[in-house]
Amino acid sequence: MDYKVDNKTHQELFSSLARMQEERRKQLEKRQQKIWIKINMPANLADTLNMLTKNDLDTIRKNLNLKNMSALRKEDLIKQLVKFLPTKFVEVLNLLDRERYELIVKMVKKGGLLSATHLSLSKIEFFMGYGLAFPGVCGGRKLLFMPKELIEAFNKIDSMKLKPIVQLNTEWIKLTYGLLYYYGVMSTWAAKNKINKFTNKEIDFLEYINVLSLANDYYKQVKLSYGGFYDGRVIDPQAVIEEQKSRPDIDYYPFTKSQLLKAGEPGYIDKTPSMNNLMVFLASYYDIETREIEEIMSFYHHLINLDAPPSEILNNLEQRFEFPSFEFVQKITTLVIDLCNNTRRWILKGYTPNEILLQEKLKSKPVSSPDNAPQHKKADVINFKTGKRVGRNDPCPCGSGKKFKKCCGINQ
Repeated sequence: MDYKVDNKTHQELFSSLARMQEERRKQLEKRQQKIWIKINMPANLADTLNMLTKNDLDTIRKNLNLKNMSALRKEDLIKQLVKFLPTKFVEVLNLLDRERYELIVKMVKKGGLLSATHLSLSKIEFFMGYGLAFPGVCGGRKLLFMPKELIEAFNKIDSMKLKPIVQLNTEWIKLTYGLLYYYGVMSTWAAKNKINKFTNKEIDFLEYINVLSLANDYYKQVKLSYGGFYDGRVIDPQAVIEEQKSRPDIDYYPFTKSQLLKAGEPGYIDKTPSMNNLMVFLASYYDIETREIEEIMSFYHHLINLDAPPSEILNNLEQRFEFPSFEFVQKITTLVIDLCNNTRRWILKGYTPNEILLQEKLKSKPVSSPDNAPQHKKADVINFKTGKRVGRNDPCPCGSGKKFKKCCGINQ
């Protein structure tokens, strides 16, 4: 199966993405106008629910799995939600991680009010969609607020029992997100078994899925499909699955728990030595902020995992920056190829092409003896798509169309 995404396809994808983002922006503007309604505090649950649309109430009903209410009129549905929400509120708390739990704690401590200026619309809609808290405007400020019935329900909870559960949920989420950052896709059972190993306990499968499902509704970082999870950056999860299956001899790279917890953080970038070398090189030539360089590197990490050739990354760099000389082009080409060869790949289950090549060399390496002692030689250049050494007469892996010896290998 050819997983490669060519330049034309990339351009179509980027254009499509731009259109989707613009449409999403317009939808968000309309949604913003609807959800920010004036409120009076303290608020009770019935009055709060009455301010919502029937669709909003149905979302709460569906998310909380409340049965036999789909045919109810709005006023009747509100009565049922007022009855069941305080109990469901406590159940949902047991599925939250530290970030969401602490936001609720802050709200309760402040009388049920919390500034919402730092929260994205999707996060606000999560709280509303599960009946945990609601958006409103009070005194000209955009707030998340909790009706008094929910505050009372929270105050009855034994926080000493709840905190360890929240901590465990946080670990499950970050470890799973870390796994998917590096592997791209993973079956739910394979992910669960990895979590078992890192937490040293057998976790309940349904509970694990529920925790991850609610986390996905909040963070929008991972999706559930094909009987498994996949990272939100993956365009075609089935293609990644097929590529992984085509290499049955490659097992999942053995990341440590610490590595996965770091990779599970929002906005994480795997800054390998190769990536750092390219970042330092760009910073030495151009007046560019560190944050902008990191955004560029994150973009290239994504492109590499979509099997973009080095030439595409070089073309993108040339569009962003002016290349001052041929010597500069040679240097940056070498750095880009090195980045591609040392970037962890979804289709290689977290390994880099260089690591796979090294494994193959070790398998075929003869027993060491004085007659075949290793001799110093220049480092091989690896084609990051095939994982094989590039010969002098082979096409240059940078994508120029020239032979390697007349392009990037001119000094080899």
